[in-house]
Amino acid sequence: MKSKYLVVTDNGPQYKAFIKMLEEKFPIELSNFDFKKSAESKIAKLYEEDIKHLEIVNVKEDYQFLIDNYSIIFSLHCKQIFPKELVTSVKCINIHPGYNPINRGWYPQVFAINYNLPIGATIHEMDELVDHGGIIDRQLLEIKPWETSKEVYENILKLEIDLIEKNLLKILDNAYTAYYDKDSKENFFTRQAYKNLCEINLNETVTYGDAINRLRALSHGKYSNAYFIDEKTKEKIFLNIVLKQTDQ
Repeated sequence: MKSKYLVVTDNGPQYKAFIKMLEEKFPIELSNFDFKKSAESKIAKLYEEDIKHLEIVNVKEDYQFLIDNYSIIFSLHCKQIFPKELVTSVKCINIHPGYNPINRGWYPQVFAINYNLPIGATIHEMDELVDHGGIIDRQLLEIKPWETSKEVYENILKLEIDLIEKNLLKILDNAYTAYYDKDSKENFFTRQAYKNLCEINLNETVTYGDAINRLRALSHGKYSNAYFIDEKTKEKIFLNIVLKQTDQ
């Protein structure tokens, strides 16, 4: 009987946090885990350093090998879409940086900040739809008014590891009951929706609050994602926002 588990991850820091959690809390299980990554073209430069040594897997091409060799497959910030053949043959678990079904899709924290939506982390079974399937566990996260996308995202990553630690043995032992939240409004945010959000229309009328939230959502450390088009030069002018609490 298959007893090996696979984690497919494209996020180096989260890979390290997962390994550390296993070493400290579940050392006996550590040897049962394999780790693989997507092709480098799918991995953001910001997150690739800690996973350079991992073997590449293409879940669409290698699904039969995965079916034959693993009893559970975890998607930990993996950019690949798992094919139907895989998710219907092996238990596949997604650790999603959003509060499903409210934050399905790309960059959940960005849209949560911009649209004042709840945010959190979710562990769920995977089906053929993206970020969809029975919920195993989830937890909300408070967004502070001085936090940008970067701070919220980093808090979500910590919350994910806490949820994994809480639920790992239940998942490995199949000792949980998945459920669907049919009461919350379901949202799915696409990559194109994110790109549209990045372009600021200088003629759009908004409140100060909405403008600040949009810039908070699109500010991620040294990365300035929001921009407007200079009317004279037609160049993109990028902008960021820096927020600070009252000095204590």
